[in-house]
Amino acid sequence: MLAYNTFVVSLASVYELSIKERLGKLNLNNGLDNSLDISRKKLLIKYLPLSEADYRNIVNIPKVLKKDGKPHGDPFDLLIISQALRRTLPVLTTDEYFPYYNDLWVKVKSEVWAVFSVDLEILVILTRVFFVSCT
Repeated sequence: MLAYNTFVVSLASVYELSIKERLGKLNLNNGLDNSLDISRKKLLIKYLPLSEADYRNIVNIPKVLKKDGKPHGDPFDLLIISQALRRTLPVLTTDEYFPYYNDLWVKVKSEVWAVFSVDLEILVILTRVFFVSCT
């Protein structure tokens, strides 16, 4: 059980960021490992582990269509959505399609960042985090 006001990042996000860095699509001044460590320490972020049930729940997530008519179905996004739905956690994201998933609690990124003084590199790392709120 997570405490209120706790930031957690899905291990699916770490996996996705690692792939992007390997492909040269992610350019962080301190490298991914150091940036994650800095971000986690600065904002007291914990990792949200993945479970077999998180993977199996993906089949229950309704399809959401993008503007071009194709399904929004990034595997990492679906895994993060599954984790959030199973744990009733809000998702902090910039993804425009997350709000279209039924029963998914989505927080607008700017609502939460206003309370933190963090550098751009940390914001890049925290594209998708869950925020457990006491309200």
